[in-house]
Amino acid sequence: MPTFEYTGRNARGERISGEIAREDIQGVIEWMRHAGIRPLNIRQALQAGPSGSLLARLFGETKIKADVLLLFTRQLGLMLKAGLPIVNALEGLQAASTDAALIRVLRSVRVDLDKGSMLSQALARHPSNFNSFYISMVRSGEDSGTLDETLLKVHKQLQFDREVARQIKSAMRYPTFVLIAISIAIAVLSVKVIPVFAKLFASMKVQLPLMTRVLIGFSDFVMNYWWGIIGFAVVIVALARSLYSTPDGRYQWDRWKNKIPIVGGILYKATMARLAYTFASASRSGVPLLNTLKLSAAVTENQFFIERINLMCNMVQRGESLYASALGSGLFMAVELQMISAGEATGRVDEMMEHVASMYEEDTRAAISALSQSIEPILIVMMSLIVGVLVLGIFVPMWDMGQAARAR
Repeated sequence: MPTFEYTGRNARGERISGEIAREDIQGVIEWMRHAGIRPLNIRQALQAGPSGSLLARLFGETKIKADVLLLFTRQLGLMLKAGLPIVNALEGLQAASTDAALIRVLRSVRVDLDKGSMLSQALARHPSNFNSFYISMVRSGEDSGTLDETLLKVHKQLQFDREVARQIKSAMRYPTFVLIAISIAIAVLSVKVIPVFAKLFASMKVQLPLMTRVLIGFSDFVMNYWWGIIGFAVVIVALARSLYSTPDGRYQWDRWKNKIPIVGGILYKATMARLAYTFASASRSGVPLLNTLKLSAAVTENQFFIERINLMCNMVQRGESLYASALGSGLFMAVELQMISAGEATGRVDEMMEHVASMYEEDTRAAISALSQSIEPILIVMMSLIVGVLVLGIFVPMWDMGQAARAR
């Protein structure tokens, strides 16, 4: 089906342009009239192949930067809180923005709003920029009439997610650099240094220590079978990706990664913070309990958590209390379970879950702050082992040969 570029004016006289797929120009005209848009110009878009533009086929929709999306969400929430109509707010944000991806998305959203769509429906047509959490929260805000407050809650959640990702990346920068440096050093030693000493030792025709023979053997293996090492790594990566693409494989990975030493605890706490905060926000916005649980599961993006929360949903549907279902899920510790029980008894589950989210946020930040200090001893031990192996495998034999030469 061909794509047409159109330009027109809506009922407020605003100039609107965009693209739409129709059989012919007459189909575009009918769609524009139905949408309340007076046609000004219509022409067929240039095609780079049967699937549309080359860039669209290769990369899909341009993704809005995280910082831009964060600012947009906050500004839209504040403008709606000030009483500005949503269409006018979007128009102002589009005019003020310098981000091409955001401008393109807002233009499309405004066209959908002119056709009578809800904001959540318009945003749902851009899944690469607005995830299920964002859409569901906007929909709950529309249903409860608190869209402005809901958007500000979404902004807070997005800000927390970005901060956690930034802090983890910052904390892992130094260890990653050290590991890369160690890997390069091992490669250089195996290819350039150890072969030189191997030739020297061979010319001496002496019995070498076990560690020296191991080093020389490792160097020979790398030199002769480097292609096999690369091929093995490629096969392992491909196999891991294949397993991760299956439901069971992704479930096992999401379950295992929460148990990785040092890092796993941070991932678990950050996920629990997102889950609890989403539950509190959705519940406070008037979303029914089952929908709140499903929304909280979706925002974790973790199959292990999703399965456990689905178990909670099944228990709630059978008439179990929220406390009993949380206890059966195995996700919550004793302190959180007590807070959920108290919140359920007093009708303030949203407040209690917000406290749970705050607890996990603080724990996550503290764990991230201590991440570098936790990894440094491991790196020191690794470097010490490498130096020790080199000393035992290369320099000790040279020292022994030097001592033997002096004795002669």
